Amino acid sequence: MLPPDPDPKPRGSAEVPIALLVCLGVVGPLAIHLAVPALPSIARSFDTDYVRVQLLVSFYILAYGVGQIVVGPMADQFGRRRVLLTGLAVFATASILCPLAPSIEVLIGLRVVQGVSACAGIVLARAIVRDLYSGSAIARMLGYLAMGAAMGPMLAPALGGWIYETIGWQAIFWALTAFAVLLTALSVRFVPETLARSADPATVRRVFRDLGILLRSRDFRLFGACICFNTAMFYSFVVGGPYVAGVLEGMSPTQYGRWFALVAIGYATGNLVSSRIGHRYRNETLVIAGSVLVVVSVALPLVSELAGVGSAPLLFCSMSGATFASGLMMPNAMAGSLGGDPRRAGAASGGVGFFQFAFAAAFSSLTGILLQGGTSAIPMLAVMLAVALAGVACALPLRRRAH
Repeated sequence: MLPPDPDPKPRGSAEVPIALLVCLGVVGPLAIHLAVPALPSIARSFDTDYVRVQLLVSFYILAYGVGQIVVGPMADQFGRRRVLLTGLAVFATASILCPLAPSIEVLIGLRVVQGVSACAGIVLARAIVRDLYSGSAIARMLGYLAMGAAMGPMLAPALGGWIYETIGWQAIFWALTAFAVLLTALSVRFVPETLARSADPATVRRVFRDLGILLRSRDFRLFGACICFNTAMFYSFVVGGPYVAGVLEGMSPTQYGRWFALVAIGYATGNLVSSRIGHRYRNETLVIAGSVLVVVSVALPLVSELAGVGSAPLLFCSMSGATFASGLMMPNAMAGSLGGDPRRAGAASGGVGFFQFAFAAAFSSLTGILLQGGTSAIPMLAVMLAVALAGVACALPLRRRAH
C-alpha cells in the first residue's frame, strides 16, 4: 500500500485558488441549464416551435464539444492565461447580446459562440491543475472540479426558473454576463501564466493525428462509445424534460428546476460512490453495471407511459436512478478511454469530449423533433432507451477485457 499523500501543494511559486478554478469549470454547464426552464417562453417570444427553440441547447452542446478540441492546443501554443481571458471575454460579449437578438436564428448563433467560448473555462481549469500539481494531488483537484461541475445542473434549473418567472428570460443572459465579468476580473487578479513551455506543444493537427491512432484501439472505441451514448441519453432528457414537465404536465419553470435537482443529485451521488468503491473493481465492471442500471431506470417510466400510468414524479425519480448509474460508470469509462496510451491522453480527452457532445447534440435534436406537438413523453423516453441500449451493447464486450 502506498503511503498517503501530503496535502496537495502546487509546484513552483504559482498558486490559483481552487474555488476560482471550480467556478471556471461551472461556466459551461451553467449556461446550458440556466436557460433550459425558459425554453417554452423563448419559443413564444419569437413565435417559433419547440423544434427550433431546442437548438439553443443542441447547438450550444455541439459547439461546446468542438471547442474542446481547439481550445486545448491553443492554450498550449499561446498560454493558459491569454486563452482563458479571451474565452471569458467572448462569452460575456455573446451573453449580453443574447437578450438583444432580433430573431431566433441570431439567438441560436450567439449560443454557438457561447458554447465555443464557455469550454475555455473547464479546459483551462483542468490544464492549470495539471500545470500546478503532481501525483495523486492532480486527481484530487480534478475531483473538486468535477464536483463543482455537478453543482451547475443541480442548482441552475431552479435558479433559472426563478429568474425567468421574476424578471423574464432575458435576465438569464444578464446573469451569465455578470458571472463572466466577475470571473474575468478574478482571473486577471489571481490566475498567472502556469504553462511551462514545451519543445513540442500540442497543435490541432497533432490532436487529430493522435485521435486517428486512438480510434484503431478497440478499448478506446468501446469506452468512448459508452460515454457518448450515456451523454446522449442525459441531454435527450435535458432538451425534452422542459416540454414534458411544462407543456404536458403543467409544471412551472421553478417547479421543474426543483425536480431536476433530484436528477443532478443522483449523478453527484453516483460519482461519490464510484470514488469510494472504484479501487475494489475494474473499470470494465463498473461500466457494465452502470450501463445496465441506466437501461433499467429509463425503461421504467417508458413502460409506465405505455401503460397509461406515467407521472412527473416517477419520471424524475427514475431519471435520478439513471444519472446515479451514469455517475457510477462515466468516471470509469473516461479512465478506460484515457488509459490506453498516456502519450496521447490529451488527444483522447479532447476526442472523447468532442464525440460525446456531438452525440448529445444529435440525439437531443432528434428528441425535440419527435416531441413537437406531442401529447406524451413516449418519444423522448424511446430515444433515451435506444441510446441506453446502445451503451450496453458497447459495454458488454468489455467483459472479456475484465477477465
